[in-house]
Amino acid sequence: MSVYSGNRSVDPCSEEEQEEEDDDSNHAENELENFRQEWKNEVRNKRVDSETVDQVEDNLNSGLVSQATELFQQGVECENNGDLYDAVKYYKKAFQLVPDIEKKTFDLVSHSKSANVNPTTKSHQPMDELEKNFSKYINLSSLNIVVNDGKICDKEFDQDTTHLSALPQEILIHILKWTVSDELDVHSLERVSSVCKGFYIASRSPVLWKNICVRTWGLHNVENSTKNWRDYFIRKPRVLPYGCYISKTTYMREGEKGFQDECYRAWHVVHYFRYIRFFTSGVVLMAMSADPPESVVKSLKHCYWPPPVQGTMYGRFKIMRNKVVCVLIRKSEHKVNNPRKKQFKRKDSSYVYVAPEEEMHIEFEIKCRKNRRLEWSRYFIVSKYNNGVEKANEVDITNINHYPPFKFSPVTSYIGSSEAPL
Repeated sequence: MSVYSGNRSVDPCSEEEQEEEDDDSNHAENELENFRQEWKNEVRNKRVDSETVDQVEDNLNSGLVSQATELFQQGVECENNGDLYDAVKYYKKAFQLVPDIEKKTFDLVSHSKSANVNPTTKSHQPMDELEKNFSKYINLSSLNIVVNDGKICDKEFDQDTTHLSALPQEILIHILKWTVSDELDVHSLERVSSVCKGFYIASRSPVLWKNICVRTWGLHNVENSTKNWRDYFIRKPRVLPYGCYISKTTYMREGEKGFQDECYRAWHVVHYFRYIRFFTSGVVLMAMSADPPESVVKSLKHCYWPPPVQGTMYGRFKIMRNKVVCVLIRKSEHKVNNPRKKQFKRKDSSYVYVAPEEEMHIEFEIKCRKNRRLEWSRYFIVSKYNNGVEKANEVDITNINHYPPFKFSPVTSYIGSSEAPL
């Protein structure tokens, strides 16, 4: 009996073909993966190159904008100073770099101003409210300067010498009078008050502030019924003695004709300054000069004769409500007559004109909450002749270009030292 075997026969050629197909598919997948990787790298490099180009262009544009902005601001500064020719030159260079530089500069300035406003500062209390809250814990009416253990203040460090806290109240008030001095340096007094509680109470003494008010407005121009003299001094209009009031006048003047071209005629921009200095003694100085303020204000520190600035007018001033009334005269050097010349004087000598003595009466109105602005209110000149005749001439001050307002500029050298107490 024969047995049939069930195993199938396997063809070796089909197995080789299958292996070749698998190798081809793997090779194709590898090539495809390599192609994808190369394509991604190429796209990434192009993106980096484009970003680099954009960054370079942005840097170039920002550099041009900053340069044009600087030129434009220099032109604005020259225009404010009256140098119109230089201003046009800077404007032209700025517009050549960036045509719309004016709009960009305006946007930049507006953005910087809005950025400087810190929203967190709005929640802070103003100084007046802080002072009111602080005064709740201090009895200013009684002015009991004694704080702890019968002393004005406490020592921070131990020392062998006598400390300031051992001084009596009267001596401390006298020291504060020297701090204020005859120049009414109230800013130094306020700085002293920020040291400690005892100094704060002492600097609010009614004796000090009443003397300051009397020195500022006069004995007959203050209200004796005032309870808070410091508040009275802050709120009532006054002039500031620790600086100078300055005004700048600018006008156009026609020049001479050209030597070669008669049709050409130049125009000149002329500007000069007026200076007013008020002293606590009631003296006022008024000077007019084309020199810049940096070289003039230092010479107005004292009211000595002869004046450091030629043409300086001396006078007195008085504060009436919100106005300052000034009476000024221009002093002249008196020439000494030689008696020998009178012997040879001819009897038929011609008449010699003698200029009258002039008094300038000027009224200013105090503007601004901090008394830093003076506006012309009235101006007339009184001429006094030798025969006793007086003639008054009113000056038209309606043109603000010829009579601009005065703005206050503090000068630190005016109150550098104390020469006398309050």
